[in-house]
Parts: sequence; structure tokens; C-alpha cells
Amino acid sequence: MRVVTYNIRGGLGCDGVRSLARVADTLREARPDVVCLQEVHSRVPMSGFADQPAELGRLLGMRVVFHPVSRLGLARFGNAIATRLPILSIAMHRLTNDRERMRPPLRWESRGLLEVVVQAASGPLRVMTTHWSLDARDRLTSAETVAERVAAGPEPVILCGDLNAPPESPEVTQLLRRSGLADAASSEPQPTYPAEAPSARIDLILHSPALGEAKAWTTSSPASDHLPLVAEWEAGDTD
Repeated sequence: MRVVTYNIRGGLGCDGVRSLARVADTLREARPDVVCLQEVHSRVPMSGFADQPAELGRLLGMRVVFHPVSRLGLARFGNAIATRLPILSIAMHRLTNDRERMRPPLRWESRGLLEVVVQAASGPLRVMTTHWSLDARDRLTSAETVAERVAAGPEPVILCGDLNAPPESPEVTQLLRRSGLADAASSEPQPTYPAEAPSARIDLILHSPALGEAKAWTTSSPASDHLPLVAEWEAGDTD
């Protein structure tokens, strides 16, 4: 089983070029079973009004589930999960970011958690993707909410996202303690942001210990201001 998490910034690369095809090329090279995405645009003017979830589905040959967390007119902005595995169920949840929204430039920003249960070779697997607030107090609240969602079902969980905080932060530490999830990249931690000179590990893949030990690595790409993070588990491999 191979999973990728990637904040694609609406396809805007660290070189100032906007190209969803380049994002798709980066993802195809990783050969994932499941892709968790953040900052996906739909009908956003600065992205040429493209329906990015539909376009990514076509380019990757995967089904894409899109969770728009922010809306302004016809424009949508949010998280997505793409997969070639059968989808058994979908759930979407709002996360609190009241303090972040007090900043005038971010008053339209919203945050969320997308859950998709897929049929992996080893059985049902719950995959989550999220993008947390820029405010640490909001993130502490999100940690509690996400931990509750992890405990809400019987399936093993893979939680991916741009948490805007490193693993040693109080909010991520709280999430790990409350949820029991493990950090897929803890043995070989690699920074994911900014893409051109990575120094911060804020894009994480967390998982139920029952899935076994993971191998994790980043891949180099100018397709976003974040690097994609890849994790692989031997158990339940679908290749």
C-alpha cells in the first residue's frame, strides 16, 4: 500500500508556474494507491476557473473525492482524496478556525477533514486528509476533533495532511497521544516545506500501528511550494 500527501497550492509551483499537469506527473511517478491533497481549486479565477478535481481524476486515472471547505460564488477551495481502490464510504467534517478567520486576509478561510473508506487488499481502510489552521489555538481544537474521528470507526486509519505544525508541536503531540496513531516518517524525518529549500516538516502521514512499520520519503518537484510525502506499507500491498 502506497500513499502520498501533497499540498498542491492550486497547481502553482515554487517557480511561479501554474500547471496541474505537472502536479499529476509528480504524483504518477510515485505510483500511489491513494493520494491525499490539500489546496485543491475548483472554478477559482486565479486558476483559470479549472475544475481541478475532475482534471486530476482524468490525468491520474483515479476517482477523486473533493471536499470544498471554502466557497466564494462559484469558486471552491479544499481537500481531496484520489484513489484507484474501491470506495466504500465518504464523510466530510468542518474543523474550527475561528481565530484564524479574525485576520482580515483569512476571513473567508475554512478548514475541514475528509474521510474515505477504501477497500484495500487487507480489508477496509479509512483514509483521512486535512489542512489545519495557521493559528495554534485552532489547531489544538482540531487535534481533539480529529482524534475523535480516528476513534469513531473500526477500520485502521491513515491520516494525511498539511498540519501547519511539526510533529513536536503541542497540537500534533496531542493528536498522536489521543489518537494512538504513529508517524510514518519518524525514523527518517524529512522536511517538506518550502519546496525549494525544505526546512519544516509540516506535511505528515500518520497511521494506525496495526498497519505495521512504514517507509516514508519525499520526492523533489517544483510543482508546488510543498514537497509530496510518500509512505509505503508492505502489509496489504495492492500491487
